[in-house]
Amino acid sequence: MSKSIEPHQFDLAKDNGEKFILPYAQYFNLEDLNKLIKGVIENKNPWPINQIIHAGGMDEIFRQLYQDKKDISGADDMWIQLWDTILAENANDNFHGFEELLKNNNIIQ
Repeated sequence: MSKSIEPHQFDLAKDNGEKFILPYAQYFNLEDLNKLIKGVIENKNPWPINQIIHAGGMDEIFRQLYQDKKDISGADDMWIQLWDTILAENANDNFHGFEELLKNNNIIQ
């Protein structure tokens, strides 16, 4: 899983999400989800921004991941941390669908 949360090119983030994360998300438990979201939040790269969050198509990946894993007990704080990171990166304009899901499920206001 670490390869999928450490892309070194913007275009790899969505590709990794589609190929590695979403197909296996059904098997993720709370610990796996925590590792994944922490990896997204702590993305290290040579750019001064988080490449995963700023990659095109990530709204779709995060929406699908949330839909698949929203029933994991204890995960709400992780989703909030991810949203807070999106806000800190000034990338929320690229995540309207994800934001709507989080609001509709009372994760954020």
